[in-house]
Amino acid sequence: MGRLLVVEASDRVMVLAPHPDDESLATGGLLLRSRAAGAARRVVFLTDGDNNPWAQRAAERRWRVTAADRVRWGERRRGEVLAAIAHLGLSARSVRFMRHPDQGLTEILMSGGSEVLDALALEFERWRPTILAAPALDDRHPDHSALAVMVRIALGRMDPRVRPPRVIGYAVHARRDAEPGPAAQIDLALEAHERERKRRAIECHATQLRLRRAELLAYAREREPFRIDDDSCAIEASHPVRAAALDGEMLRAVIVPPARLGLGPRALLVACEACDGSVARLSLDLGRRPAARATHGGGPNGTPAFETARGAGGVLHVGLRLGIAPPYAGVFLKLERPAERRLGLFDRAGWREVPGGIAPPAAAPAAGRDGDALAAATAAAAAAAMIVPLS
Repeated sequence: MGRLLVVEASDRVMVLAPHPDDESLATGGLLLRSRAAGAARRVVFLTDGDNNPWAQRAAERRWRVTAADRVRWGERRRGEVLAAIAHLGLSARSVRFMRHPDQGLTEILMSGGSEVLDALALEFERWRPTILAAPALDDRHPDHSALAVMVRIALGRMDPRVRPPRVIGYAVHARRDAEPGPAAQIDLALEAHERERKRRAIECHATQLRLRRAELLAYAREREPFRIDDDSCAIEASHPVRAAALDGEMLRAVIVPPARLGLGPRALLVACEACDGSVARLSLDLGRRPAARATHGGGPNGTPAFETARGAGGVLHVGLRLGIAPPYAGVFLKLERPAERRLGLFDRAGWREVPGGIAPPAAAPAAGRDGDALAAATAAAAAAAMIVPLS
């Protein structure tokens, strides 16, 4: 067990949940402990969990799910949340539903997301949390990892006169081989009565239990783990974006695509915000004929300049012009299969942040002849940024 999380009466605890049930699974104990400490509490849901077709088919014994069916399902899940938070000691007045599209947070982020980002920043400014529990960058659910990026960008948009909260990350859909080290984790040790109340809250989400009852009830365990240094490059050294660095407006990355088969071509997604408020959202198709486009902002005519080279073992070296001038408030990368995300499938890995660059591992795969120049540029950019290699 890592360090222990302590909540005091002076704290203001806000939970950001992509879907109904995340508040109970990931933070039920935190909300109970906050109540016992006398701290203020608030839960903000980004979606209603309405695009949940497999659970809906199982619960309603139907195959075809229409738009009206999804709306009704979302209403049902909001009702489950209100019952769940009652077990966690909250009232409906402590909850806000933002009602964005379920399975659509990545699309919102990649289209710029200014309306959502500004709304989150305003929520933080008005309520002024001291502790903010939000998804971790490496959560494999696309909505969760997209919200993790949104939180980091929104915090940078806050009024500088408002003190930012302490952010603790939670991973509901983490890879088992990507656990953070002790220095990056803080735990909330739950007592027996807290675990029982958390279990009752989880049981209120009946729509989710039909297919995953044992899995979800297992979250009522002896500890709730959170991340206090949510840097996925330190947490997950096997991330497919193995290394990255900034070289002026050029983002250079080394990618080791996962070996498993999948649906559709892979794409490298980039979300970038400059300190002057400029925004770039870029997508690089990594198929046989790579093609880049700006989904929001980016270079002239929406066509960013890029270069790719393949090395030994399928390693891909990428250079991509961001199209907005440094310095950058945040640069985030993710490798995904867009077709799988649209079908509601989990990612192989979440996003990685480049706060100035991610250094290559000490034993990075060697590039072939065609990739030598780009690999050297990546290494030079990392060295110029004085980046510490991954352990």
